[in-house]
Amino acid sequence: MRGKLAANSDDYACISPVEIRKTIHELRVHQIELEMQNEELRAAQIEIDAARARYFDLYDLAPVGYCTLSEKGLILEANLTAATELGVSRTALVGQPFSRFINKDDQDNYYIHRKKTFSAGDAGNKGEPMECELRLVKSDGSFFWAHLTSIAIEADDGQKVCRVVMKNITEYKRAEKVIHTQVRKLTQDQEYALRHVSSLMPYNLPSFPDLNVSAAFIPSEIIGGDVLVIEKDAVNNMLYAAIADCTGHGVFAALEASKLKALIDHFLPELKASQNPAQFLDLIDMDFTCSLTNNTDSSSLSYPTMVVCAVNCCTKTITLANASGELPFIIGPNKSVRQLSAVNGGHLGFLFPQKRYVNSTYQLQPGECILMVSDAARDLMVSKNKPLGNEGLMKILHDLPVSGRNICTALKRRLDELHQCPLSDDYTAICIHYEMPLIQQILLHRITDLETAKEKITKSLERYDYSESEIMSFCVAFNEMYINAIIHGNKNDHNKKVLTDITISYEKAVITITDEGDGFNPKDLPDPTDPERILFLMAQSTLDDEDAPLYHGRGIHMTRTRLVDEIVYNTKGNQVTITKKRKIAPMIRCSTQSCQENTASADIPDLVFIDNSIRIGQDLFLNSQILSKIIFHAANYRKETNKPLHVILHNNETVKNELVGYNLVTAGLITFE
Repeated sequence: MRGKLAANSDDYACISPVEIRKTIHELRVHQIELEMQNEELRAAQIEIDAARARYFDLYDLAPVGYCTLSEKGLILEANLTAATELGVSRTALVGQPFSRFINKDDQDNYYIHRKKTFSAGDAGNKGEPMECELRLVKSDGSFFWAHLTSIAIEADDGQKVCRVVMKNITEYKRAEKVIHTQVRKLTQDQEYALRHVSSLMPYNLPSFPDLNVSAAFIPSEIIGGDVLVIEKDAVNNMLYAAIADCTGHGVFAALEASKLKALIDHFLPELKASQNPAQFLDLIDMDFTCSLTNNTDSSSLSYPTMVVCAVNCCTKTITLANASGELPFIIGPNKSVRQLSAVNGGHLGFLFPQKRYVNSTYQLQPGECILMVSDAARDLMVSKNKPLGNEGLMKILHDLPVSGRNICTALKRRLDELHQCPLSDDYTAICIHYEMPLIQQILLHRITDLETAKEKITKSLERYDYSESEIMSFCVAFNEMYINAIIHGNKNDHNKKVLTDITISYEKAVITITDEGDGFNPKDLPDPTDPERILFLMAQSTLDDEDAPLYHGRGIHMTRTRLVDEIVYNTKGNQVTITKKRKIAPMIRCSTQSCQENTASADIPDLVFIDNSIRIGQDLFLNSQILSKIIFHAANYRKETNKPLHVILHNNETVKNELVGYNLVTAGLITFE
């Protein structure tokens, strides 16, 4: 050892002072580097400790629960919040199936949720977050509502796992239940109020031979605040119409409207007795003013406007009185539009000296209609700070492509197009159209005259506002009776004529068809719906002959049972009168969307014959010719296959009921798919 030290001492003695100083310097530099690295390590350790603390705060102490699940649904990791919510220690949670904590009634929801989560994360991609709400069961058996947000990822070891965020929403669910209860109660109250307000409006409009009455009430909110009155006095042959507009809209206006409607109903007998709208307004104003005088709450005061018209149905004289309401418009047959003038007696309930309502009169001419409409139309904002005004409204009325019962809804649609959003006030309208009954006579000789005659009848019915289905039914009935007159009455003799007398009014359409044949007794006609007769004719007739008795004899039955309201033959049997009563359309009460015209049409053809079936579209209207074609194909198919023909219907229950009514199913000719 001493020898080694001596040898080292000899070595050190050989080192120069410069080398010693260099070595010392390098050692000092190395020492400084070590100290710096040590500081960096200490700083890194501090950051790690801080990160761990933050992780503890963010993960373990987070206000929501975090869980990591395996693809089999086992809990791999959970934070303290999740363990606390479930009432289980963290160590006890690990390895447990998460489904163990799911309420039994929500197990299916959880299974679907987990399946969707992992399916969204297939092919190693990070999936889209999936959400669901279910009940989790605690260790003590109680449960709480939780909102789960799950996402599938690929872990470091390549295994797919599911990260789950679990938020306790029990309080939210309790609040939601309370809100739902309150909303249900409010909805019930609202429905009751709506029924009450609706009961204030007329439903069935009156009918007259030469006057067509239509009306519309479309509130800007669920509950409206306008009052609409249409009353027929059959004893004195009078018609009364009124529109009252209460201040504002919605519930407050509806309450005011209820009070005003009660006054109107109370004094309506006085109006019928006097036929004096101005006196009627005086009576209402007096009582309404008294009710406002007794009201100490100035914030709830309301001053409604009102226009009242009395129409003499014999002379067509209109007597008008106005309480600051919107004056009616007169629309002529040539689309001329003008506004009536009347003395303005002031708002109802508004006190000012020498207040007095005055009557004005107007003589309604044939082809004219009087339109009463609320201020929602005039006050429509067509641009910034620019209302439509009376001039703009008159231009719209002039350009409307419709008349009669369609004016009220057509005007509303046009206003919606201009405004591009619901009106800010209730839309109320009454239209009274005066048209003399049409009396016409047509002389016909041959089948080829039929289409021209039907075209004239269709235009006349449209003029008197018959509905599309009413026009279709009446024209089919005319078609059936006219063909019978030509073929069976005149025996296709073109030298003989068929006289057609037509009378059309707003109440009914009547056509009398007289041929020059020998006539017949309608009571002798067999029942075309008798199944035994159908089977007998199938056995006796030549099915290839489309003129065989099997395919005919249903025109009169069809006309009597479903096309017209009345069919009467004269004693000889060569004259038939068919009558179709016009159904009075009820007052229109709807939202803007439901008032839009339904322009959608079916792509399915009306009638298509295939080898083993018949396809019938939704627009097919059954007549005797079409019925004969169906029976012809069904009978031949039954003869060849001994099976009924399949009938495929596309949204046409009417035709189905008619085919069943003709006992074609009972006779084994057809069946429905």
